[in-house]
Amino acid sequence: MKVFFNYTKKISIALLLSVNVYAAEEAIVPTEDSPVSASVTEKSKPKKLSKLDNYLLDAKFSYHRGDYFRAIKLLELARSKDESSFFDSKYFSIYVKALASLENTKQLKSVCRKAESQISIYQCAHTYYQIGLHRESLRTLKKSETGQEREALLLAANFLALKNADKCIESLAKSKFTVDFMDLKSLSYARCHVLKRDYGTAISYYKNVSSDSRHYMDALYEMAWAQFKERNIGDTKATIDVLLSSYSEFSEDRSEISQHEYFSLRYLRAYLGLVQSGASNVEEDLSLALQDIENIKKKVNISDDAALKVLASLNDSSKTWTDLINEGGDFKVFVDFFGNWGSGYKNRSLVQSMKFHLALSIEKKNAEKYNNAGYLKSISELHAAHKESLEKSFIASFRTTLQALNGFELRIKLAKQKKNVLAETEGLRNLEQAKEIYHNKVNYINQLVGGIE
Repeated sequence: MKVFFNYTKKISIALLLSVNVYAAEEAIVPTEDSPVSASVTEKSKPKKLSKLDNYLLDAKFSYHRGDYFRAIKLLELARSKDESSFFDSKYFSIYVKALASLENTKQLKSVCRKAESQISIYQCAHTYYQIGLHRESLRTLKKSETGQEREALLLAANFLALKNADKCIESLAKSKFTVDFMDLKSLSYARCHVLKRDYGTAISYYKNVSSDSRHYMDALYEMAWAQFKERNIGDTKATIDVLLSSYSEFSEDRSEISQHEYFSLRYLRAYLGLVQSGASNVEEDLSLALQDIENIKKKVNISDDAALKVLASLNDSSKTWTDLINEGGDFKVFVDFFGNWGSGYKNRSLVQSMKFHLALSIEKKNAEKYNNAGYLKSISELHAAHKESLEKSFIASFRTTLQALNGFELRIKLAKQKKNVLAETEGLRNLEQAKEIYHNKVNYINQLVGGIE
């Protein structure tokens, strides 16, 4: 989903980031009363910070508040004063991430071609991976090839995304892993073997992920589906029970399973009861799932007007993305709704474009201070054009995501209607098809033709 459409080609991002658009260097250097200078000075007394230190600290602050234009400009100034150490500094990561956030892949590639140290090469490769440029990430990693754990894991993740299971396994086998990386190693190996449809081996690796790992819930969730594919009914139900018992709708912990995954497991558990015949709680499971989905729909204000009202929050340059999320309310409800029920890749793209629009709002406000009418006009036109495009994409995503939730609800209703028929079928024969029904997050309604196939 690209909302950064062709109009923006008329306004070069390189121009917007150019030193010349600012009246003077002092226009973007933290002043004595700026939030960064004030807090840093207070914490750092009696040490006096250099101008370069101020650039870097303000760049970090600007990046985290979503002011990507200012962050890049400050980091460009820091780079011009000490380029030799810039690529090895912790701020290089912020620099490439900010470029990626502005969808400026041309400048990102230009900078990353100059990366020579292990740390800068890895940061570039990792940023490429995050924005879906997997082949570019692999090409960048070839410049280093140290065999370090994190490089091996990133190689495996790229090959996994490119559906190359053998290379995925090979990249992990070439590296030695310390205790700190063993859980990620096991999870990565498991995913490689799932791609090969070697579910038995995958399950053995999933079981190696320790229960105190932040990846444990992911491992359990994926293992449940691997057990399902192996037709290990008893093990599947046992794993599902552990996951469902630990789920909390209000958890902010990213290591927990998502709302969609939670309902997928509830539905799968009901299905397993049907194919085994005679499970007394199947009717109750399906009824409760329908009730809970209805509650979700009530929580989200289901209308295009409500969606556009939420999107309008991004025009407020006084608030950061974190501010908007922490305020709760409709903005967080909608973002969570997309995250739980939308397509993973499309949701990431939408959120990236939303953050970009907020950065444009902030830069539009900043531009009023730069005493450059041409720049203000350009950034205002870009903001208006992106706003129009983002609104269309946001509404389209909202409708598609709502369709996914409605499709899931229809499946449950269909299952209730055909419960007796399902109970009489040869259950194990249906498991392969059932997995596709429950686990696929896309095109639910289209798949309803013919019911549970």
